[in-house]
Amino acid sequence: MCDGDSVTASQERADGIDPYLLLALFFSLLAALPLLVGPGIVNTRAGGDSPFLLQRVYELGANLRGDKRVDARSANLRGGVFPARWMPYGAYGLGYPAFNFYAALPYYIASLLDLSGFGIIWGIKLTQTLGFLLAGLMMYLLARRLDMRGPGALLGSAVYTFAPFHLVNVYVRGDALSEFYAFALFPLLIWAMLGLCRRPSLRSVAFLAVAYASLMLTHNISALLFSPLLGLWLLIESLARDGRKRWCILATGAGALVLGLVLSAWFWLPALRETSLVQLGEQTSGYFHYAGHFRGADLVQGSVIHDYTIAGGRDPFAMGLVQAAVGCLGLLALVLRVVKGRKVRSSFLMAAFVLLLSTWLMTPSSQWVWDHVPLLPFVQFPWRLLSIQAFAIALLASQLPDLLKGPPSMVLGILLASLATVAALAGLRVDYLPLSENDVTPQHLMLYETYSGNIGGTVRHEYLPREMVPRPFTSAVQLNGGRKPPPLVLEGELKGAGLLERHPHREVWEVDVAERALLAFHTAYYPGWEATVDGVPQGVESLAGLGLVGLRLSSGSHRVLLHFEPTPVRRYAAWLSLAGLGLLLFLTIYPALRYTAYRRGLLIAACAVVSLTAWIALGPPVSHQEWLAGPLVMDFARAPYLHPEPEGVWFGEAHLRDYSLATRRLHPGDDLEVEFGWDQAAPNIRLQVEFVSAVAHLMEPSPVWAEASAFIADDTSSLRLSLPQEVPPGLYVLRLKAVEHGEEQPILTARGREMHRLALAPVEVEGSRSASGQEEALGTFGPEREPPVIALLEATPYRLDEDTLGVRLTWRSERQAPLNYALSLRVHDTEGERIASRDMTLSPNYPTSLWTPGHLVTNRVLLHLPSDVDERVLDHVEVVLYDRLTLKGAGTVTMSMSQ
Repeated sequence: MCDGDSVTASQERADGIDPYLLLALFFSLLAALPLLVGPGIVNTRAGGDSPFLLQRVYELGANLRGDKRVDARSANLRGGVFPARWMPYGAYGLGYPAFNFYAALPYYIASLLDLSGFGIIWGIKLTQTLGFLLAGLMMYLLARRLDMRGPGALLGSAVYTFAPFHLVNVYVRGDALSEFYAFALFPLLIWAMLGLCRRPSLRSVAFLAVAYASLMLTHNISALLFSPLLGLWLLIESLARDGRKRWCILATGAGALVLGLVLSAWFWLPALRETSLVQLGEQTSGYFHYAGHFRGADLVQGSVIHDYTIAGGRDPFAMGLVQAAVGCLGLLALVLRVVKGRKVRSSFLMAAFVLLLSTWLMTPSSQWVWDHVPLLPFVQFPWRLLSIQAFAIALLASQLPDLLKGPPSMVLGILLASLATVAALAGLRVDYLPLSENDVTPQHLMLYETYSGNIGGTVRHEYLPREMVPRPFTSAVQLNGGRKPPPLVLEGELKGAGLLERHPHREVWEVDVAERALLAFHTAYYPGWEATVDGVPQGVESLAGLGLVGLRLSSGSHRVLLHFEPTPVRRYAAWLSLAGLGLLLFLTIYPALRYTAYRRGLLIAACAVVSLTAWIALGPPVSHQEWLAGPLVMDFARAPYLHPEPEGVWFGEAHLRDYSLATRRLHPGDDLEVEFGWDQAAPNIRLQVEFVSAVAHLMEPSPVWAEASAFIADDTSSLRLSLPQEVPPGLYVLRLKAVEHGEEQPILTARGREMHRLALAPVEVEGSRSASGQEEALGTFGPEREPPVIALLEATPYRLDEDTLGVRLTWRSERQAPLNYALSLRVHDTEGERIASRDMTLSPNYPTSLWTPGHLVTNRVLLHLPSDVDERVLDHVEVVLYDRLTLKGAGTVTMSMSQ
């Protein structure tokens, strides 16, 4: 393309095996070792939620080849969807468009490993290990490309691999797989860019384009941060060249980056265009606002061994002391070279600039930049720049051994690399979530969403359709064992409906309608969902409040096909990327016409891709039959994913080996017996069991529907809980406590990890009480000028304790609720002043859209009272229902406290 530097083939080719490269890869494997030796996956909670990895990989697998792990009763589920945009099981089985917004390239790697037979858990572990190897390898190769000798390249690789933030993304944040993989792509991009600057060619353009597209498809925020630096780096390197070649490099480099944008347009273009369709309003507010995460004196940790603790105001999102010292030495070495007039490569000057800039942007003095630069607030945490800072430090550190000659250079490189390794690894205290492949199921993933409060691998349910307000905590799909139940009937009459087929992007229904009806299918509405009724395309509706797919049908029997199709912007973006792919194939294949070795390598790569694709598409699914023993538990503080504890759980001095539930399905008024197996009796410890909603801990104070307790008098004990007749349907858990001599005992794993709000496997209450229709109503609720939807039959206040007031509310469902109503409960004194209030989704464990017309539902709402309030001044309670989306009221009832 352009006249390149004179680089011979022998200079491009390594002479034999490079021992320093092998040593660099060994150090990278050391960083991954804790991943490989523990059971299940690494467990994180305070800094992140590692079960997100399970959910994202599982959902991708369902798209790529279909989900063969589900129960056969859930219908024939096949995949073959690429690229994936939809999580079919996300949002409690309603579906979630997370992959439309979340860059997921590393999850494709894990999913392909899963589909190749490794399984989800080892697919994740191997993907994380590969990430460590790639980061170490690419930093080593980049240092070598900058003419650093083996010891320097080894040091740069080790300093980069063991940058504390690199390990934090795996062992503390857990779910940050995409951000972790960006570490490997930063040096890859600069390596590819320098290769283009050295010898512009079709091949180097293609390589840089693929590398840049990979970053765009791996982590949105890292791409946002690194792209301006990459562009500036390319400009500096091109200006350092002479004459016509300068402009040739600049043009080809810019063209490669543009091609990278085109190749990844299928992802980033719809993601930007469709942000208004989901609930992204809180992405940069509250905890996620950058102003609360600047670094000052805590930018560098004071201890040699990095502390990964998140507690008591401490967190590991800082530079390591050894890392900072090595960075300063590298910067000092660069300054000395400049002062002495020695030739310095422009890339090292650029690395120094990146180090200083990224460090400054993490401090409060840079807030005005964050306030005014567009898109920068979406970074959320200024300490994310630790990744780019680590890249610059590692590059500068690679110079240090080159200050010496001969054996001292080797000793210095290995010594500093070992110091960085020890400083980063010695402080790790890795926790594990013990799981087998059989523990990763749609039902467990939905339960994790319910118990943790997270939806679809995201913390703030930000990708829910904008009409799905209030956010759900369960769904009819979840309460139906993961299978899609018949649609809700908002208008008209439905005789029957049956699901014939179900795919990640497709549902086939047989529907019999008695009269013209508006049906709400249990699938989250998102643009792209379309319907075909009896072979004729028909539009669907977005149902405000419910956020579900709505479809109007005339009377009669119909075959309904719901299918998720590309919108115009997704289609055009895909065409653009396909055009870019065609250009990339030309850039890749054309050199093969001239070079035999290149042609041979390309053929081998093509055969490998075809073989892998055939194996995944046609190979038999691998059966994973292993099960882990131990009690199935989940706790909100440490591990909200339902999992076995193979070594049991400790309640003070009592050791729980296992337990069994007499049944997992109950009806109101039933008894539930739980049998516990202990190592030995602990007669001084009283075990307390509370029957609470599966989301009770997310909405404290919450009622306890049943409870029982007994001393652990034998190595086998049992407790019986009697459910009240008024307990509403939904998911419930048994919450455990142990008390000895009036003191609540700590609950610990066998490895000493503290557990909090420990719960057993969930049980489901099904069925509700029928209403006679003759009950006297205190008031009715519903849209204006329409028949009532809900009637309030009872609102009985009661004092739970001196700080808590409870209100027992009994409702009668009059007809199908068109949305999930929100409740506002307000307590007033005799002067009309509001003493206490509470706003929440009405019955989040069993939302109003799921209520059966003609049935009764009772729920209990608890409110905190001011400590100095006199019960005698409490005068009346105001019960208000409203639409959370529009804030429009649906009715009000006022009850005297004396009634």
